Amino acid sequence: MYIADTLSRAAISETDNADVDRMSELSDDIDVIVHSLLYEFPASNQRMEKFRQKTADDPVLMQLKEIVRHGFSRDILPDNVKLKTYLKFVSDIYELNGLLLVHGKLIVPVSMRCEILKLLHE
Repeated sequence: MYIADTLSRAAISETDNADVDRMSELSDDIDVIVHSLLYEFPASNQRMEKFRQKTADDPVLMQLKEIVRHGFSRDILPDNVKLKTYLKFVSDIYELNGLLLVHGKLIVPVSMRCEILKLLHE
């Protein structure tokens, strides 16, 4: 909830558009929070890079990324059943450096799920 907390405390009113310094400061704060979230994530840099690559190779997650970036119309739902599963909570999904997360938890690409499940059971 770091990002939501920061944004809720730094609300910008419509009459406050001229304050460029405040916008810059808010942007810097958000950058710090995003980078600290990724830095504190419990995985090595090599594993994070593997997550990025497998996410980029996963067609469902790539479609989900596009929806997160650009939105979608509820009138035109995708045909993909796997993608529809994510649409239930699409408003809570966000992208950080090529990774998809929901509530601070990484969405694991399908091709890595068995491997990660084995690690979790260990």
